[in-house]
Amino acid sequence: MAINSTLYNQTSKKTNNQSISLKQKMEYLPLLKFKPMKTPFTPNPHLSIKRAQKFFNITFVLTLLLLVGEVQAQVTKTSASIGNWSTITWSPTGVPATIDDAIIATNVTVNQNTTVNNLTINSGSTLTMSGAFTLTVSGTLTINGILAGSTGTGLIAVTGNTVLNGTGALNLAAGSFTASGTTTLNGTSTISDGSTTGTNTFTGLLTVNSGTNFSPANNSPFVFGGGISNAGTFNKSGTGAVTINNAVTIGGTSAITMAGAVTMNGATIINNTAITTFSGAVIANSTLTLNSSAATNFSTTLASTGLVTLSGTGTTTITGASTFTGGATTSAGTTTILTGNSTIGAGQTFTNNGIVSIAGILNGALTSTWINASGSSLTYSSATAPMNTGVLDASAVSNTVTYSSSVSNQSVKGASYNTLAFSGALAKTATGAINVTNDITIPAGITFNISNVNFTSFGAITNSGTFQDNSVTG
Repeated sequence: MAINSTLYNQTSKKTNNQSISLKQKMEYLPLLKFKPMKTPFTPNPHLSIKRAQKFFNITFVLTLLLLVGEVQAQVTKTSASIGNWSTITWSPTGVPATIDDAIIATNVTVNQNTTVNNLTINSGSTLTMSGAFTLTVSGTLTINGILAGSTGTGLIAVTGNTVLNGTGALNLAAGSFTASGTTTLNGTSTISDGSTTGTNTFTGLLTVNSGTNFSPANNSPFVFGGGISNAGTFNKSGTGAVTINNAVTIGGTSAITMAGAVTMNGATIINNTAITTFSGAVIANSTLTLNSSAATNFSTTLASTGLVTLSGTGTTTITGASTFTGGATTSAGTTTILTGNSTIGAGQTFTNNGIVSIAGILNGALTSTWINASGSSLTYSSATAPMNTGVLDASAVSNTVTYSSSVSNQSVKGASYNTLAFSGALAKTATGAINVTNDITIPAGITFNISNVNFTSFGAITNSGTFQDNSVTG
């Protein structure tokens, strides 16, 4: 079979000289004339294969020629005038298509739902969202200028990474912002929030480099799913709720301040070399590891359903109530201050290997246990005996429990102690049998009352106050 090439060549020349539509190209197909093969058929299998291959090649080439020009090429379009996205002048001409890269070199307002591949906002230029429109960036969002969120209910959605350079600024507003990739602040760039609505989601790692600023001051909710690394300024002072998803690490080399209620849904590690402060209530629905070399402060409450591990050398302070439903453990060399009441979950254990100070009431269920491990110390200042419900195990070698209230009489838990000490003032009264395997120290101004309970001591008793037993039993 052979193809009459005259018409085909004319068609090809026309295609080279001017653009014709796919419809026009298809109209030429019936005009192509096929001449019968002069060579008689022979059952030569090799020859048949060659003819089939030749026919396939010709068909493939024709198909490509018919489709040429129908596939749209990706281009980079730059804004060349000021105004709305849909009506300004673009270079090259035409509004960017969904596969195009866009560069904002002027002040532009997004006035329609818009999707582009990569989006760059040049220094000195501003891209402003409006209304309820959505801006989707399939690739990378680079902010060297200003990206201003919508005062309406619009959405900025970035599938790739978000990068802020120089003096770039991302001003979040009433609309929502979603960054599916990583977000990195370089230079002196900033991320701020000027509204109380809209949800701002950072699914990937948020990196705040030295000299940059992440400082949302309003009350929009925030979601972090890839962790936070801060070497600049991280100060979320707005009271909007914070949700932390996935297994993440929050840390860096500069202070982190996070206001608003915080919910941690994945295994979370706090690992900072500067102060970390949570000024709202914190709920940890998984394990929580506090491993900072600087202070970690919970200004209100901490409630954890998973194991809490305190392993850093920085002091951890929980000002409000703390609930350890999944138990807790402190490492040697750690210092923990629990100002409010502390509760250990049923069947759970708080094992202290470091230094703990408790000003509130320490309690739990009947099956809850506090263990003062070897080398640890517990200083307790509440008037109510620790673990009044549950078990206090302070029998390990070289651990010390000190009852330290100076404002009220204090109840002393009936338990086995290695070293028992008192400080502060007023009376310390045993509520049950006391067994001390090492020493007891009673300073001046303190009365240790063991009336009506059994008392056993195998070490030295240093008494500068009053050691009182008014009972005839015990």
